[in-house]
Amino acid sequence: MAAAHQHYHWAGIIEELKNLACLNCISHKQVTCSFQDGYGIRIKGIYLISSSKTIDALVKIVKQFISAKIAQRINVVKSPESLHEVFPKCLLPKYLGGEQKSMLELFDENIEELSSESHILHMMEMRHACTDENLRRNNKCNEEYLGLPGSFRILSVD
Repeated sequence: MAAAHQHYHWAGIIEELKNLACLNCISHKQVTCSFQDGYGIRIKGIYLISSSKTIDALVKIVKQFISAKIAQRINVVKSPESLHEVFPKCLLPKYLGGEQKSMLELFDENIEELSSESHILHMMEMRHACTDENLRRNNKCNEEYLGLPGSFRILSVD
């Protein structure tokens, strides 16, 4: 059984495209940046679900202008069922033939959790959290001679 709050250090981006108008490169870039920079998650693959030959041709053209490593991670699949070859059903949402909850269900659960009485009490408690300066070491020697309290093993200045 999975833990209540299980975290992964990699992700696969899956998007279902009906036609070329659905392809938004800027939003893909923003999602990728937020995964990598904000959450520290490595993108293992981008899977576009589309039966359109136009999208398949466009992806092949784009792959020619990017590195082989990145191009290898971009894939076009014809149907959601073909994702089962790449991802186990336990990781896919129900609408893609998997066992996980949809984004809407996850959003509703998050709102419910963040609105819960226990979370509100926790946030009120954290609002008043601070350090007790009386417990801080009083090391005047370093301040007088070095200018900074504490010790440094390596100090690198550019």
